[in-house]
Amino acid sequence: MKIVKVIVVVFWAVMMTLLFHFEVFPGLFGHKQLSYLELIPQDLMLEDNWMGVYFQGVKIGYMHTYVSVPPGKQISQFLIRNNTFLQVPILGRSEQIYFNTEALIDAGHRLKNFWVDLNSARYSTKLTGQLLEEEDWLLVVESAGKKRSTRLSLPKDSVLYSPLAPLPTGKLSSGRKFTVKMFDPISMSAEEVFIEPLGKETLHVMKKDFRATKLKIDYKGIETFAWVNEEGELLKEETPLGWLILKEDAEEILDFMREKPTVMIDLIASTSVRSNVEIENARESRFLKADLKGYVLDKKNLESSRQNIIAADDDKITLSVDALGPPDKALSLPIEKDELREFLAPSIFIQSDDQEIIKTAKNIVGNTKDSWQAAVLLNRWVYKHVKKVPAMSIPSSLEVLHHMQGDCNEHAFLYTALARSLSIPTKIAYGLLYQQGGFYYHAWPQVYVGSWVDMDPTLGQDVACATHIKLLEGEIKDQLALVKVIGKLEIKIKEYR
Repeated sequence: MKIVKVIVVVFWAVMMTLLFHFEVFPGLFGHKQLSYLELIPQDLMLEDNWMGVYFQGVKIGYMHTYVSVPPGKQISQFLIRNNTFLQVPILGRSEQIYFNTEALIDAGHRLKNFWVDLNSARYSTKLTGQLLEEEDWLLVVESAGKKRSTRLSLPKDSVLYSPLAPLPTGKLSSGRKFTVKMFDPISMSAEEVFIEPLGKETLHVMKKDFRATKLKIDYKGIETFAWVNEEGELLKEETPLGWLILKEDAEEILDFMREKPTVMIDLIASTSVRSNVEIENARESRFLKADLKGYVLDKKNLESSRQNIIAADDDKITLSVDALGPPDKALSLPIEKDELREFLAPSIFIQSDDQEIIKTAKNIVGNTKDSWQAAVLLNRWVYKHVKKVPAMSIPSSLEVLHHMQGDCNEHAFLYTALARSLSIPTKIAYGLLYQQGGFYYHAWPQVYVGSWVDMDPTLGQDVACATHIKLLEGEIKDQLALVKVIGKLEIKIKEYR
């Protein structure tokens, strides 16, 4: 049961960090395309903003956002800071997360540089960005005491994606739609966010009644709702999965921080998908046939060598899953195929080109040239040596190698880096795993050794059992799409063996 509880943490460990990148941002008004020019009022409003963070009616943290003028700078430059604290209940204890961001807006109302810092009990990740010229940016990620940098191009009017700033921006007009280009430093991409005012409502906040405009905020099909007062100040926001962000005064936040009450919420039960049948000996399952309802992701992600869509309509997908092992004759290392190049490449959080990763992988497999044997040796090593505990973090392969503990995300990311360092094409699958009457959100690696094989270093399975249902694949930025499924998906098992 311990492993099962750790498995489900993949959703909360990552989603709570990713979800906060888009769930709270400024009240918005202006013309079709908004930027910091519209988001920062010309009269320089410097008022602090405090928000309580609730989950299923229970207070679990706070957000503090404020705007100031950098010391020694002219009044036309703005420093936007946000400090977020979450006390997240997992496995009968509270995990504390600190998420801090800072952005400098220059005289031309452009994002000039930013700083992001995520800290939990075991892991720490820092990201910095600096505008070099025009749309050219330098991004630096610090993890496990090492820095990695990359350059990318961003639109001039991009706004930093974070819990940055419910800033006062003026009155909102009902019926008009707007867009903002939001840059997420973790996924390192700029995406359009669509905002639509829905009308006026009376809202009771901080023991007062406010006339507020309700907004629908759409990010990649994920909808949240926010209420702003006539001055454009954020009063309330409701997010997927039962999150509530509510304006409060500083004294209420300080009371919470002084007491830090014990939070009793069953996070596992709140995200699991119940099964219509008990699957006996689930870890030994070789075949599964199931109906999926409420699936709102790209159906192409469901197709693989082990998963097939048998039938599909607007309401239901019938899916089969086979636990497929390796080909009769695996390829020899290194595996070098142009069409698999992306599954061999290092990334900011999968540091397969780092010398520590390379040395560790070589020590594990020795002189083995058989790709399947090497994949199995890596899988068993990660299962044996990485302690299974919740990790409230952005998973980083190198950081996991240093700490040797984490949930299924940490297992999958470390495994992927080790395998890629040996030229074994590897990708990460995200989906569901059956356990004790329900399906829980999970991550596991897939390796190419002549054919694709799903493995599970969290469970120690060289071949993942048939109760692993893949919904999508990719890295950190791709996991956010799961939010569109949570709470909506139904699974009916039709057959298994």
